[in-house]
Amino acid sequence: MKNDTLISVIIPVYQVEQYLEQCLESVIHQTYQELEIILVDDGSYDKSGQICDQYAAKDSRILVIHKNNGGLVSARKAGLKVAKGELVAYVDSDDWIEADMYMNMYSAMIENDADIVVAAHYEHTFERDKTIYNYVNAGNYSGEKLVADIFSKMLYEPSIGKWGLSPACWDKLFKKKMVYDYQMAVDERIWDGEDHAFVYSALLDAQCVCVLDKAFYHHRIRENSVAVGYDQRCFERFSYLFNDLKKKFSQSPYWEPLLSKQFPYQMRWFLLKHIYTELGIPYYEERHVAGAYIFPFQCIEKGSKVILYGAGSVGKVFYRQLITCKYCDVIAWVAKDYRTCENKELVKSPEILKELVYDKIVIAALEQEMAESIRRDINSLGISEDRIVWEKPRLELLKAPVREKD
Repeated sequence: MKNDTLISVIIPVYQVEQYLEQCLESVIHQTYQELEIILVDDGSYDKSGQICDQYAAKDSRILVIHKNNGGLVSARKAGLKVAKGELVAYVDSDDWIEADMYMNMYSAMIENDADIVVAAHYEHTFERDKTIYNYVNAGNYSGEKLVADIFSKMLYEPSIGKWGLSPACWDKLFKKKMVYDYQMAVDERIWDGEDHAFVYSALLDAQCVCVLDKAFYHHRIRENSVAVGYDQRCFERFSYLFNDLKKKFSQSPYWEPLLSKQFPYQMRWFLLKHIYTELGIPYYEERHVAGAYIFPFQCIEKGSKVILYGAGSVGKVFYRQLITCKYCDVIAWVAKDYRTCENKELVKSPEILKELVYDKIVIAALEQEMAESIRRDINSLGISEDRIVWEKPRLELLKAPVREKD
């Protein structure tokens, strides 16, 4: 690979007129100048498309694609299809980068003969700014070291309760051959976790990955882009991502640290964290509880006063989630067998339902037959149906798909 190797920088653009110039200025003024800058205007109806054309008129390295809105995955595919560079990088159009980003990452790729270079990044929110480092030491990873130190924790690192290696595509430099097929195969119905759907597959296919401990990329998290509240289709959307990753991982020779019960349940915790993020509440890891039942947040308004009925395996998981995330106020935890249950110091008799002021009673039971029995007990206390909530606890997306050894 020569020192004049072309890097194709793909920038999807949609409704970002107030941020776009800062983004483009940071890219065109890179100290590494052998760039092809591909702007994909994904059907913007503000001035973003015009700004793209204005910059293209001033810089011959810029190519603009105007297309109908199809989402981030569609826009990235459109850019990658026309990319001429041997190397590929991505930038989100409301972010910006340090002037020496590609010079440093390209140098690391050449020096280490790496397929992918991964860096730290800066995160800017409406509350604070911070530097996000990967939970992998800076260095060069190949062979057994790649499997042991990256594949074993890239989706989930138990000590920090999150991924060990950033799933983002924009804090990385790729050889184009590493990402092309994986990017093109991403399900376009995935709109949260788009990066994960091809980045992790590319990492599994790499012979050498270089990790840097320096940050170059500035990722802006806008207030109106932060997930808030429950969307009734979130489980459907996550199923697309889950199925996409499951299929790709099961075909990899390195499937075991990702899918096997003999290792931490990387896929399970990875999806659990994403579901909690979608719900707009802090992530709570059920590391010590068998079963990862999701409290029925979609049935309860945030800040409600709830009574939890049931202290079995589901009830214990629900209780720990709620006291940790503080999504709603648990004013009482009750159970019919309160005298003999494991948490008897916390669980009270259902008789106290007559004395308390609350919004909803949530039945924590796995099977419908048990839930209906509890519902009848609650009804016998004169409590109306509209104050009782039960949904079959969700486990489907969270079970780690296990592939047995051949």
